[in-house]
Amino acid sequence: MKNITIAACLSLYAIGAQAADILYWSDTKHGVDAMDAALAASGHTITTASNETDFVTKVTAGGWDLVVNFNQNIENAAAVSATNSWVTGGGKAIFTHWIPSAGAAFGASYTGQINSTSFSVSNPLLATGITNPIRLYNPGWAIFSLGMAETTGISAAEFANTSDAIIIGNSDRTIINGFLNDTFVDLAQGQALFTNEINYMLVSDPPIAVPEPATMVLAGLGLMSLAAARRRKN
Repeated sequence: MKNITIAACLSLYAIGAQAADILYWSDTKHGVDAMDAALAASGHTITTASNETDFVTKVTAGGWDLVVNFNQNIENAAAVSATNSWVTGGGKAIFTHWIPSAGAAFGASYTGQINSTSFSVSNPLLATGITNPIRLYNPGWAIFSLGMAETTGISAAEFANTSDAIIIGNSDRTIINGFLNDTFVDLAQGQALFTNEINYMLVSDPPIAVPEPATMVLAGLGLMSLAAARRRKN
């Protein structure tokens, strides 16, 4: 189980996400798109790509604070390549894909476990307003959820089968989801989760996700510093 620093927990939403330019593309959906709902309510400037070619053109042009790409139906190799290049170049992205090789640039691999129907969010910032577990259903896909495992990323949510459902990677610049945008039993839960992901990506200095033992060390150092400062003041 992974966590983030205590200081980050206290400061992330206090900082807030300023108005941003976000590029979104989702190739296909069968149910209600919770990411679309989250973006529409976000207050940011949202540009929705009309197709893969349009998405690639817009990503390549640059200038985005966040790129959101849900490849849910076909391989869309050009869109995946453009998203990977965006991330490699230092950009922020939220990503979903169903092909096992697609997670590599996001600090994730796929376990082969598919179609899990619930997951729990363990990252406290992504869990804001969420009631665990979040339940999924299949609106018409062959595969609607894919279990993942951390490679260079950090787990932020876990399926009931213990595979990772969300992984934060690239020094907090990326989020990869192991489920599709139209699979939430409770749309409000899906919208809240995606709102949290958007906010997490757009804070000015996002906290670096670290393993829980390191969190405790950092907290201890912080308390020691406060105590030393208090003694000096006295």
